[in-house]
Amino acid sequence: MILGVGALSFSRMRRWSADHIVADSLAFVPLLFFALLFIPALPWWGAALIAVVVGAVFVPLAVRRRTGHRVAER
Repeated sequence: MILGVGALSFSRMRRWSADHIVADSLAFVPLLFFALLFIPALPWWGAALIAVVVGAVFVPLAVRRRTGHRVAER
């Protein structure tokens, strides 16, 4: 859905991304899961586990970084 909106209106996607920082960062987790499914030796539950663990580290860091820049801009 996000990619579809981005294809139609890039400025609307950038505005949505700025307004919904957590949801935008959370989009990384399913993308990572599907990317990990391309590894043939890795079972689907292993890919899910890795995606959740990496997401648990990445999402708070990304949110903190983006909200820090947002406060500095004001």
